[in-house]
Amino acid sequence: MTERVLATTAALQAARTIQTVIRGGLQQNVQEVLVHLQTLSNPAVWDGPQADQFRRAQAPRHQASMRNALVSMRQLSSHADSAVVDITTAGSRGPLGGSPAGTAPVTPMAGATQPSGGIDPASIPAGDDPGANAAWWRANADWWHSLSRDQQLAYFRDHPDLAARVGSLDGIPSDVRDAANRAVLAQQMNSYVPNLRQKQTALDQQQSDLQQELDGLELQRSMGYDVSQQEAQVRAQMADVRNQQLAVQQALDGAPSMLKGMRQIQDRLDRPPQPPDPNAAYLLGLDTNGSGHYILAVGNPDTADNVVTYVPGVNNTMATSNWSVDITNNLKRATDSAVSQSANPNRRTSVIAWMNYDSPQGVQAFNNRWTIG
Repeated sequence: MTERVLATTAALQAARTIQTVIRGGLQQNVQEVLVHLQTLSNPAVWDGPQADQFRRAQAPRHQASMRNALVSMRQLSSHADSAVVDITTAGSRGPLGGSPAGTAPVTPMAGATQPSGGIDPASIPAGDDPGANAAWWRANADWWHSLSRDQQLAYFRDHPDLAARVGSLDGIPSDVRDAANRAVLAQQMNSYVPNLRQKQTALDQQQSDLQQELDGLELQRSMGYDVSQQEAQVRAQMADVRNQQLAVQQALDGAPSMLKGMRQIQDRLDRPPQPPDPNAAYLLGLDTNGSGHYILAVGNPDTADNVVTYVPGVNNTMATSNWSVDITNNLKRATDSAVSQSANPNRRTSVIAWMNYDSPQGVQAFNNRWTIG
């Protein structure tokens, strides 16, 4: 295998375009075709000699092709994610490295380039608590740059469950965080509701098991045994399960709004220009805990001369991300316009929408935790 490593803006644009096309409605269109094929195959909808031939010979073949296409698209989407990460973490280096005419190399990342052993999830920095470490962001950056290129790629390619942890770390290069969080966003859009349903089923089973345990304890009580201590423990477990069930049901009730907010963020990420353009959108953080959190930058903060941070206030959630996106875009245009008329018109600006906290929902939600200023 050649040791040549080359990563260009053309390669990154191609991988991004594949992601955009597949996630921008292509999979949904194919799924709709499958639904309509099923409708046409229903004799209660369409019947006759031609319909019978279609139902028996043509529809099954087309349905198989469509299902295979969906599988291929999901695989291609995953491979495009890996390609984006490889490009953003590789740069142009190696004995045969270099940029073809008309293309610009992606800035290479510092760190070892030789293959190394497996990765250690336990080594991922715990978080970004300034109180615990005044230089927490530097510690995050040092950890990332200490990894070999193969190890960096492994966190995305082989351990997608860890991508969210890596993508949330301040100090990690913004293009890497963006690649990680775009993958997280796509995964969450596809699995958010199914995961909640799965958790709901598991909790229902856990509640049923605990109820059976209570019934058994009641039988022991009727036989004269003292089961008060065991009963108290089981009832405490049941109360905890009920609280979790309530939280899951609330999340399911709010799922349409959560998905709407994620689609709004995806729509902004899909708009041109794409990274590594300095004016592209970068997703620096995303999770669906509570009412959802995200950090969206318009312009790469790592290469910007000026950084503006906008913190959405009361009544903002993932569902209202379109408001924050619009405000962020307007701030970007306004600051770019002001800079263009300044003494340093070539200075770059990044505007960040920082929705990485639980915004109070309504003025009545303010309590001792919040200060009105």
